[in-house]
Parts: sequence; C-alpha cells; structure tokens
Amino acid sequence: MKIRSSEPTEGRRNFSGVLRGAQNGQVEVDCDGKVYNLPIATIVRANLVPDWAAEFRRQAGGGEGGYQPPEPEREGAREHPHGHSKTGRDETVAPHAPDRSAS
Repeated sequence: MKIRSSEPTEGRRNFSGVLRGAQNGQVEVDCDGKVYNLPIATIVRANLVPDWAAEFRRQAGGGEGGYQPPEPEREGAREHPHGHSKTGRDETVAPHAPDRSAS
C-alpha cells in the first residue's frame, strides 16, 4: 500500500508498506520495518500495490503441480456450439495462403 499524508508523522508524509489494520480513525501501516499509526483524516491519497509474487506462491501451495495462469483465448479460435467456427469460414487453410494445389 502507498499512502500520502497531508501532515507528517514522525517526519514522514509518504509511506509504502503493508496495511495491518484500521480502527479508531487510524490506519496501521508496516513500513520499512516500523509500524506507523496514521490518522485517516490526514490521508490525501492511498493506493493498493499488490504483491503478485506472494499471491502466486500462495496459490501454488494450494494445488498439485502449482498455479497455472489461464491461457489467453485467441480471437476467432472458439468453436461454435453447432460444430462450425465462430467466423463461419473454413479455418483449415489460412485465407492469405496461396493456392498450391494446381502444381
């Protein structure tokens, strides 16, 4: 999490760390090995910064073989429910390929 405060807390106005909680009008942020309690009223900007490496490690531990992100779907590659392609074209030959059958 990144936080910018309108008033300094212990000489700082910018904090980048882990949000630990919020209560009694303050947020608790673990930043650079120290915990800061910042008044919510003084927060000008706050942004979540995900830790993707930690998230993938967490997900990899839950399933056999590790986490595999889904493959992106290629446009036009889906099959129509009635057995023909979504585009309606014969997709076994690329439309731009030259006709070499008459050789």
